[in-house]
Amino acid sequence: TVKYTGGAGGGSVVAGWPSRYNQSSKKDYAFAATVDGSGNVYVTGGSESTTKFDYATVKYNSGGVQQWATVYNSFASKNDIAYALTLDGSGNVYVTGTSEGSVSKYEYATVKYNSAGTQQWETRYNGGKNDYARSIVACDAEAAVFVTGGSEQGSTKKFDYITQRLAMSDGTSEWVGDYNSTTSKNDVAYNIAAAASTCALIVAGTSDGGTTKLDIATVHGSPDAALPVSKTTHRLVSEENELVAEKFILSNNYPNPFNPSTVIRYSLPVHSIVTVKVFNVLGQEMATLLENEEMEEGEHEIVFDATGLASGIYFYHLHAGSEIAVRKMLLVR
Repeated sequence: TVKYTGGAGGGSVVAGWPSRYNQSSKKDYAFAATVDGSGNVYVTGGSESTTKFDYATVKYNSGGVQQWATVYNSFASKNDIAYALTLDGSGNVYVTGTSEGSVSKYEYATVKYNSAGTQQWETRYNGGKNDYARSIVACDAEAAVFVTGGSEQGSTKKFDYITQRLAMSDGTSEWVGDYNSTTSKNDVAYNIAAAASTCALIVAGTSDGGTTKLDIATVHGSPDAALPVSKTTHRLVSEENELVAEKFILSNNYPNPFNPSTVIRYSLPVHSIVTVKVFNVLGQEMATLLENEEMEEGEHEIVFDATGLASGIYFYHLHAGSEIAVRKMLLVR
């Protein structure tokens, strides 16, 4: 974790930083960070150990000195990856992400730590298939924590926005809100915010609009009410109800991290000859998904099944005409 000087002339690394965390000399991935009013820094993510990946959460003081570090390993001792954290006014820390159950695949798992890093409670949400918590916010006015993400539990068993309200005191689930778009396709929430005085929520993410493909869908809640209440949808690119790709785009795969399969999406502005390959960190080719295939303009997706591959970072390369793009993905077993 690196701290830089701010201001117009900033950009230099502050003395005492960077600070590093290494749980067991294996892979560690940081996905979220926040700062409190005293300048203390909190970082969370996934850390590989003998029990696969665990939540790893670290607190540093303003000078980069580690104050405490704690890990969360679920009852199943499988993969646990933290994606987001937030603080309340008393300095308690709330961490959420996705946790592999013994039978139920991935679930929301939210953990509370006190200001000294001691775990106070954990709570889980299982929608029936895969559940990935992506964002969390605390609202002191209602002594509540709100978690959102994507849950594979819609009418067609695709993803919906699922938002939980949890009691700060003990993690009790006080309500669960479900947003499933009119197309009943994939809806995945990535961010949540709460009004400080009323705890009214804004949840934003990606929603498959059918003919308009991927839209930005924002859901707005009234004070102390389960979502959804109202929503606005912004179509990224649409023309006469048909999606027309304006430029060459290789999107982030979803889910990520994944096990064993994930979806890779890309956009082509014109008819192209396309090759898609997967490489490991050593540059060795691990899979060919498309090889010199003729593809029409518009949105496309490929399912990559990594069965037989080891946990780790992989890169998927897209070559379409003269365009080349590369993105990173994480396979966790």
